[in-house]
Amino acid sequence: MSKTNEKLIYVASPYTYIPDSPNCKGGPRIKEMVEKRRYEQVLEFTARLFKDDVNLFSPVVYSHHIVQISSMLGGEWETWQAFDSLMIRKSDALIVLCLDGWEESVGVGAELERADNIGLPLHFYDIDLIDRGLLLSAFIDEL
Repeated sequence: MSKTNEKLIYVASPYTYIPDSPNCKGGPRIKEMVEKRRYEQVLEFTARLFKDDVNLFSPVVYSHHIVQISSMLGGEWETWQAFDSLMIRKSDALIVLCLDGWEESVGVGAELERADNIGLPLHFYDIDLIDRGLLLSAFIDEL
């Protein structure tokens, strides 16, 4: 994999779980478990790529602990949209980490729209189905 020290990749992924929405079930305990699992998945993904000298920004990795310790901030898109939009504009590409719920995610939808509006290269990455090394390295080499 080539070094991408001059490039920044934005990693979009779902975080907030809304138990009352049509495709979601459960209460506050389920919400906490799903959000923690999503955080762990994107953390592992970003750590692997960072280890390979890929510069990334993941709003989920960045904000998860802030949300956990601050009663003033939530994990919803509305809380983070201005900052995340700034980071998208500063990025060279956007990867969507296609975890469960990504297609329904308000935040991922907005991030994709913003990235598309400024012409960022987009890549959709399913961690369960795609060999991490080959397909992702080809995308990064194109940057």
